[in-house]
Amino acid sequence: MKKTLDRRQLLTSFAALAASSTLFSRSAHANAAAAFYRTGEYTYCDLKILASYWSRDTYQAKIFAGQKILSGNNYTLKQVLAAARPVAKQRRVTCTFNDADNPRYTYNDAVRLAKHWGFNTPWDAKVKITNSIFYGNNLWVKGELASIR
Repeated sequence: MKKTLDRRQLLTSFAALAASSTLFSRSAHANAAAAFYRTGEYTYCDLKILASYWSRDTYQAKIFAGQKILSGNNYTLKQVLAAARPVAKQRRVTCTFNDADNPRYTYNDAVRLAKHWGFNTPWDAKVKITNSIFYGNNLWVKGELASIR
């Protein structure tokens, strides 16, 4: 009888350990994913580029990138993105205005930036914003917008 109890206790302990490591893993993944956007520098466009480069989906790319940020390797992440951009372009990865999501830019933002940049239409500003985020210049776009608010 004692063997059965020990075995049962062992299985219960193992199940509890597995459940807690899954919860920890989910929590760690959520923290890494949040860290990616907390920097204010990166956008969904960057995730599309990284996902293509690493052959992962965008959520996995967000976790990997966030882990780099949390471990103090933001510079390494920038280097990876610099290497990934030409590959993404070759693989025809495209970004849209909606991929500029940190912060989410609005039509009114495009109107203001079009005036600021001397463009005739908000569409021209949307194209410039999209190109800027593809090449890693989200902070510049945010600065431009902040300067006219």
